[in-house]
Amino acid sequence: MSKENKIKTVFEPIYMLSYKPSSECEFFSVLESNGNYYVRCRAIDSLITKSKVNKCENYWKDCPYRKLGLKSQRGFKEL
Repeated sequence: MSKENKIKTVFEPIYMLSYKPSSECEFFSVLESNGNYYVRCRAIDSLITKSKVNKCENYWKDCPYRKLGLKSQRGFKEL
């Protein structure tokens, strides 16, 4: 099966939020579907479980994913 044909299955209960979260992190992205919200971390290109969203909202400056994303951005700018 080619990479393009793979379908990603998401176990919604671990990602689904009933409120719209927010964070000052530049890699924090909120997705909305049918009145529910999901958080995607663009630094790792992955959904964040609802148990971790609180950390993204409150402790984003210390997030290892953010540090990785910033390091990656600096690397691309140097190319």
